[in-house]
Amino acid sequence: MQHTDRGKDRSAYGGLSALGLVLALTACTSAGAAPPNASTPTEGSTIVLEATSFQPAEMHVESGATVTWQWAGSVAHDVTGPDFASGIQTDGTFTYTFNQPGAYDYWCNLHPGMKGTVTVVSS
Repeated sequence: MQHTDRGKDRSAYGGLSALGLVLALTACTSAGAAPPNASTPTEGSTIVLEATSFQPAEMHVESGATVTWQWAGSVAHDVTGPDFASGIQTDGTFTYTFNQPGAYDYWCNLHPGMKGTVTVVSS
């Protein structure tokens, strides 16, 4: 008489089914989510300059929105983009209004690698 161990087969498949369900639910809840360190058009429009980074580094706004960069701490930075430049500051704010849709890269001239993007969508 041949012995089969169906109990192990069922528990293995049950484990795979549960894992599949968890993965499917995780994919569904994270689909369409903004990437880490990015904002959505409804989240406000302030970018903080901290140490050597922009927080958030990616921002999404609607056309006509004004974005404010705010210095935190006492480190000198500037904000430079294709059509704007703040000048070097250690505190305070700089604002710019984005009227045209598109992706606008910006950077700090004092800290290589300190970069960000404002993506403007039609309102």
